[in-house]
Amino acid sequence: MKRVIFLLSVALICGALGAVEPYRIAPADVIDITVWGEPDLSKQVVVPPDGKITYPLIGEIEVIGLTTQELAHKLAQKLGAFIKEPNVAVSIVKFSFNKFYVLGEVAKPGEYDLVPGLGLREALALSGDVTPQADTTSVLLISKEGKKEKINLQEILKGGTDVKLNPGDTIIVPTAVVTVIGEVRIPGEVILFQGAKLQEIIARCGGFTDNADISNIAITREGKTTYVDLSNPQSLNPADITLQPGDVIYVSRGNIRVVIIGEVAKPGIYTIAPANARLLDVLALAGGLRSTADEGRVMITRQKNGEMEKITVDLRRASRGDPSQNIEIKNNDILSVPAKKQIEWSRYLPIFSILYYITYITRR
Repeated sequence: MKRVIFLLSVALICGALGAVEPYRIAPADVIDITVWGEPDLSKQVVVPPDGKITYPLIGEIEVIGLTTQELAHKLAQKLGAFIKEPNVAVSIVKFSFNKFYVLGEVAKPGEYDLVPGLGLREALALSGDVTPQADTTSVLLISKEGKKEKINLQEILKGGTDVKLNPGDTIIVPTAVVTVIGEVRIPGEVILFQGAKLQEIIARCGGFTDNADISNIAITREGKTTYVDLSNPQSLNPADITLQPGDVIYVSRGNIRVVIIGEVAKPGIYTIAPANARLLDVLALAGGLRSTADEGRVMITRQKNGEMEKITVDLRRASRGDPSQNIEIKNNDILSVPAKKQIEWSRYLPIFSILYYITYITRR
């Protein structure tokens, strides 16, 4: 009977041990990676706060939240492309306890001791608080198991429930950016400082191009688009031009205004939609060329970087489908179609007189 009780006790203990959750790699752990027979691939690594280590042949690999066995299997799979049947073992040399990490747009990023009950707001205060270009609406909290949670710090600061930290947590405060596309001189992502207005962001993109339609600028935020008219400052609502992280600003292209002079049927000033702003389309607005036009020397004058640029194109080649000659017309371009060179017959009358006299003499 005692033997039966003993065996049951052993079974229960083993079952309890088997139910223990295996340890998962956390930031600041020191892990030892051994590849049998490959000393150059065996190394000890300190897990950085973002949970990604750099390993030979493989490059960056995510380790946070994995068990040692899972990491060994992951490494073996990736090394299999370079080594035949790699035998990989992973162990933890040093565990990190009671630490948390702050990265990104804070004054003093780094590792901090975790006081029981510490919340996100107090943790960021320890790191010197966020910088002016921080995106406080999308703070990322990563647990040591690798679980990610996006937190709006603004709601906490307004009286919302703070988030308590656990050992091994990593806080990442991203940079606030907006995206500007369309008719600006330097489109792309722009860092958004607190309180920045639409005009400031446009200025940091080099300003508008000559073709920009500033009366109909689109700002898309969380799937909703609003339109702002910068051509009429008196009509602007301050709320419309105060930007938020993640906003997408699109500056569309306005109608093209072009001046056409010279040997065309109807010289004048014309307006054309951007989609049709090619040389042949624009000349068609003016009724086409006169018979006296020199098709090979059409001149386009435009302002570029404060200087006047002159472009000569051959309309005959453009008519035959040469895209390099049927060029795109820019706003405020001036198209000049010259006349063909006329032969000044009066200059050749003395020669004709001499030829006539010689012919007359030879026939006598």
